[in-house]
Amino acid sequence: MATDDGARPRGMSAVFIVLAVVGAVVVGVGLVAVAGLFTWTTSEEGPEEVAPTSQPQEPAKVWDREELKAAVVGKTDVEVTWLLGPAVRVNEDIEGPAWCYRRITRNPETGAADGFTYLFFRNGKVAKLGF
Repeated sequence: MATDDGARPRGMSAVFIVLAVVGAVVVGVGLVAVAGLFTWTTSEEGPEEVAPTSQPQEPAKVWDREELKAAVVGKTDVEVTWLLGPAVRVNEDIEGPAWCYRRITRNPETGAADGFTYLFFRNGKVAKLGF
């Protein structure tokens, strides 16, 4: 749209300025969101720990080692979580994840609870345990 003297109409420049400002704001918000997501996913710190309300909770059941082995070997992560609850730590290695639980098994020689029990997953299922 041009005038007879070749100048731009005044109304069109205001529309372009508004669109440019709105576009810059949208792009800026998008960049901030992407930067925040990148920072959040690459942080070496774990999730914030919640202060315990009293004493650390003991598991609902302390298993005999062989009993737990029979219950979880061959189970998927969903089945294990349903049975034992969430792991206190998950370690990834080249063979697959290893889930760590605290004080859920008993040492058959001493009768004391094991400090940690590890469930090693291979191909999506528990393949072995470590105490």
